[in-house]
Amino acid sequence: MEDLEAIGGERLGRRLRELRTESGKSLRTVAKELGISPSAVSQIERGTMRPSVSRLIAYVTAIRGAAGGGLRPARASGGRRSRARGGAGR
Repeated sequence: MEDLEAIGGERLGRRLRELRTESGKSLRTVAKELGISPSAVSQIERGTMRPSVSRLIAYVTAIRGAAGGGLRPARASGGRRSRARGGAGR
C-alpha cells in the first residue's frame, strides 16, 4: 500500500471521486454524511484540499458500502495478471 504522502493530492482526489461515483452517492450526500460542506468535498476530490487521515477514513467509510475496495486503483477490464507456476500444469 502506498504512503499517503506519496500519493499526490490530485491523484488521491481523482480516486476518491471515482469511488464516490461508483457508489452512486452524490457529492452533497457524502458531504452531509461527513458533516462538511459540498464545497469541501469537491476541493478534496480536485486535490486542492488534502484531507486529514481521520477525514479520509470517514470519506472511504461513507462510500464503502457500495464501492468497497478502499483506495486501490481500479483494474482495467481484462486486467488479470498471469503468473508462471514453476512447472504446474505441464
